[in-house]
Amino acid sequence: MKTYLFTYCLALLLVMGLTPLVILWARKRGLVDKPDIRKIHSLPVARVGGIAIFLGIMLAIIPLFCLPTMTGQMFRSNSYEILALFITSTCIFAVGLYDDIKNARICTKLVVETLAAIVVIAARIHIDTIHIRGLSPINLG
Repeated sequence: MKTYLFTYCLALLLVMGLTPLVILWARKRGLVDKPDIRKIHSLPVARVGGIAIFLGIMLAIIPLFCLPTMTGQMFRSNSYEILALFITSTCIFAVGLYDDIKNARICTKLVVETLAAIVVIAARIHIDTIHIRGLSPINLG
């Protein structure tokens, strides 16, 4: 449990630390969404904030493979599934980033996301039950 909590906190801190840097970088590169009549915001907003989220989470999770803990062992014993999740999440991140920068066609996004879903299904990754402490498990079938 400590490893999960540490990883979560590390990811949170990394994302919080990287976000202002990504915002500055995006502003310097002009990767901002400018306000207009159809927008809610009144100031330019960085469009590539997903970079900070993706990097923060990946930088927190990847070292788990090296830990001599139960969590590290679980990651190593399920490396095929973890690799499938890393590859598919990277593909979805990449198409989202491309969309932020170049405005990808909806068909492109749909194809990448569908292929990512197929890879996850082929890797037999699924959620059967949701356990919430203090409540009965929710069986998803």
